Amino acid sequence: MSDARIVGEILDFARRAGDFPPQREMRRRIKARESRIQQAWRQAKELWDAGIRVENPPENRSYAAPTRIVLLSDVHIPYDDQGLVRKVLEWLRTTVAQRVILNGDILDFEGISKFADDHAVPLEDEIARAGVFLDAVVEAAKTNNPHCKFDFTAGNHEDRLQKYVIRNAQKLETLVDKHGDAVVSLPHLLDLRARGIRYRGYKEIIKLPGGLYVEHGDKVSKHSAYTAKNVQTDKGGSVIIGHTHRVGAYFKKDRTGFHRAYEQGCLRDLNPKWVTAESANWQQGFGIIDYYDDEVWWYQQVLVQNGRFLVDGSIW
Repeated sequence: MSDARIVGEILDFARRAGDFPPQREMRRRIKARESRIQQAWRQAKELWDAGIRVENPPENRSYAAPTRIVLLSDVHIPYDDQGLVRKVLEWLRTTVAQRVILNGDILDFEGISKFADDHAVPLEDEIARAGVFLDAVVEAAKTNNPHCKFDFTAGNHEDRLQKYVIRNAQKLETLVDKHGDAVVSLPHLLDLRARGIRYRGYKEIIKLPGGLYVEHGDKVSKHSAYTAKNVQTDKGGSVIIGHTHRVGAYFKKDRTGFHRAYEQGCLRDLNPKWVTAESANWQQGFGIIDYYDDEVWWYQQVLVQNGRFLVDGSIW
């Protein structure tokens, strides 16, 4: 019943009663109406709370700690952004990662590329710096999980080493160490076995649960997310790629399901000597995959802005 109708009934009652004050009756009825509304809300809330407890099990409201996979790529040592890398390592010490995937182009290998010049960093210095970086990653990730696993997937820049050997010292390919690794190869030069890091070759794809594929990639489109979209369209499934030095996301639903495609950004310096900073359409970033069961995963696309990034509600 509307307030206007209540007022009308009270006034009519007052006219018929003659000596009954209409204002007093108005206040009484409005107060009674408010009391009924409040009681109805209390009952509704009690029913709602009871329904939540009965119909929704606790796991729908809170989850155990997820299985976390951290993705880092395109560091391009010795042209890495050292300040940013230090912050990423600081954050890595605070999280609980079950796996870290180094998704290609961790080293630059400019000195043995066709673009090499007299100012290129010596190869032995680059490899030494890469070793320091790998040790720091392992140490940081094992701070909260001593059983963390590590993968190193070669990118196109690491592939420069193989191409150099084929062009200039093909006979060295037959020289192997006690593990069967070529002496002039990343697994040997970076001592990956001793560091507990699994090596994967260039263009090798890591298949993860939930229809997710992680690869470095070998193509670059003009705009952010375009490369990820093209890879998803060509290969299917959900994909995360490096290589483009961009941060982007693409989503698609079709008859086979819901698919996602991401470009994870880079950790290199954004002012390369061979291109102007204004023309380098690059973004810094890295990725985090959280699994809450064997098939369901979420991806945190960590974008770096002015040397800072946001993860799990904290700014670094």
